[in-house]
Amino acid sequence: MIPITEVDQLEVGMILVDKDGKEGEIQAINPYSQTITVNGHIVLWDWDRVDPQLMVKEV
Repeated sequence: MIPITEVDQLEVGMILVDKDGKEGEIQAINPYSQTITVNGHIVLWDWDRVDPQLMVKEV
């Protein structure tokens, strides 16, 4: 797994893993509203507020 801080940009299909091991796949990215859709839930994305423990699962 790669720390989110080492990722340059988000892409549809990426799998995010939180510190508790819960996984979520990015299903959509809306650059105009700065939101992403993860497992059907719309989430406001702010690179400055991302938990540094968030990881990206390598596929």
